[in-house]
Amino acid sequence: MRRNGSACWIFSTLLAVGAAAAPVRVVSRPAPALWSVQLTSGEYVAGYTRSSPPPPSAPGVPVRLPLKLGATPASRGTPLRWVRFQFQLRDTGAREHIVYLPYAAPNAAVYLDGIFIGKSDGYDEAQTNSWNYPLYIRVPAALVRPGTHQLLIKLVPHDRAITELGTVWVGTNAALLPLYRRQYWLQVTGIEVVTLLVGVIGAFAALLWVRRRREALFGLFALSCGIWMIRNAQFFVVRTYSLFYFSLITNAALIWLVAVLYSLSFRILGQRFLRFERALFGYAFLCTVAMYAAGPAHQFAVNAAAFGALLPIAIGFQVYLTWATLRSPTVLRVLLWLAAMVTSLSGAYDFALMLEWIPWPASYLMPYSSVFYAIAVGWALIDRFVRTHNEYEQLNVALDARVRDRERALRAQYDRAAKLERERVVAAERDRILRDMHDGLGLQLITARRLTETAANPRQDVASALDDAIDELRIAIDSMKPTVHDLLVMLGNLRYRLEPRLNAAGISVHWNVAAAPDAIRLGPAEITEITRIVQEIFTNVLKHSGATDISLSVHCPDPDWVGIVITDNGCGFDVGAAGNGEGLASMRRRARNIGARLEIDSSAQGTRIRLTLPARQLLEPAGGPAAV
Repeated sequence: MRRNGSACWIFSTLLAVGAAAAPVRVVSRPAPALWSVQLTSGEYVAGYTRSSPPPPSAPGVPVRLPLKLGATPASRGTPLRWVRFQFQLRDTGAREHIVYLPYAAPNAAVYLDGIFIGKSDGYDEAQTNSWNYPLYIRVPAALVRPGTHQLLIKLVPHDRAITELGTVWVGTNAALLPLYRRQYWLQVTGIEVVTLLVGVIGAFAALLWVRRRREALFGLFALSCGIWMIRNAQFFVVRTYSLFYFSLITNAALIWLVAVLYSLSFRILGQRFLRFERALFGYAFLCTVAMYAAGPAHQFAVNAAAFGALLPIAIGFQVYLTWATLRSPTVLRVLLWLAAMVTSLSGAYDFALMLEWIPWPASYLMPYSSVFYAIAVGWALIDRFVRTHNEYEQLNVALDARVRDRERALRAQYDRAAKLERERVVAAERDRILRDMHDGLGLQLITARRLTETAANPRQDVASALDDAIDELRIAIDSMKPTVHDLLVMLGNLRYRLEPRLNAAGISVHWNVAAAPDAIRLGPAEITEITRIVQEIFTNVLKHSGATDISLSVHCPDPDWVGIVITDNGCGFDVGAAGNGEGLASMRRRARNIGARLEIDSSAQGTRIRLTLPARQLLEPAGGPAAV
């Protein structure tokens, strides 16, 4: 019992100390004055059009806020210029008081008790419109006193037909500053930031479109971002060249924006409704013309009608988009559906605010949907671009693999063809060697053997036949040497073998190859055929001509031909006679085999034989086709 009693005593003591200390804290730290009053009704000063404040005795017509020119006062033919309010100022202990106008279009000047205390930015300029900028005016300390005060607001329509005023606040700075900052951010700063983001996203999309002109989606998306920036400009641009034209451009931009966004959306969905899209662009053009023709006096009514007609179109488009998304849901379509839904709902809200179905203070929301739409659709398009790029990369990888497989197959096929070609060349060369051995060396050996049986002087005849056989063997061997593919080297070897026999027979040999090219490459077939032709000529001179002098020269009559000319001073022969034997026919056949021309001129004074070869066959590089 004592323990419970002690606890109760301690608890009661703490409560008493707390109750005694509470009023002390309030007195030592007074709470800031948070007094404010919202003025929603007042009176307009009928028939007063002067720029100076009207006297308190000027008659007024009761009005309620928000107020728009074109309501009851305007219908009487008196333009609204001055709005008057009465309010009671409490003694709050705070000396800093504020008059706060969340919405006044196009410009406003504020008077307290007949004394001017502040105005909108650009109030004195004819082509300014600060309608969306909240007006925050500090009341001079000399005017802050408890009691009844008169507040006058002067609205200057300039060349606008519409003059509007939202609710009016009067209170301390501590009470109204948070409201002003929040409203300024929602109406001005936030929209500026959003417009900047939309511009950056649109610029990136435009850069992609410039680099890839085939991607029309990025071009349309960049165009929509640009139009949206023009539309949002009306919320923060104050000074313009003409209020009417600026309003015309920014309001018409909304309708053009809808046409571009719907065309973009259909392309994203993979659908094209050309008639509907053309009708939308035609509607945007007609609305622009109508807004211009209406002029400042009827601009608001035309704008309201044009915007109102977009609502059923937006509902129909949203229904179609919902059906398309549910039918084939993808991340791209879901993002597009969300962006269109947010844009449509914010547009409907702004339309209701424009018609004053939603009371002020309020802020337009559609400018904020622009950044949501830009981010959602921009991300979707970039995601599509990345996926397409990845597909191209995968396709390139697959194509590279197929190309490599094809290259391997072609390389294997080429290797097989090269092997077959080498085998063919080897077989052809083998056949040539066998044929030369048979027709040349073999024939000479057979002749030598027969001479041993039938010749009157077998030793001399056999020796001559064996010399011929040895020459044939040397020709065959020389044709297979890789170092004797040069025409001049081949002729030098032939001279080395034949000159002793010619000199022994009393025949002088003259060799002139100075005018020949330094290197004329030949293949084994050409080496053999030319050697045998030259050898046959020299043998005929040795055996039949009775010549004492023979000369050989090599020259190039033109860049395409190389000529070998052999002349002697023998008795000559009849070139056309039938009894010339196989020697002349063999030389002509061998010349044809290598594509050469053989020309023979013979008379009693001697014989001249010219062998002309095409240079395109002879001037092959070492290791080329002619040197196989």
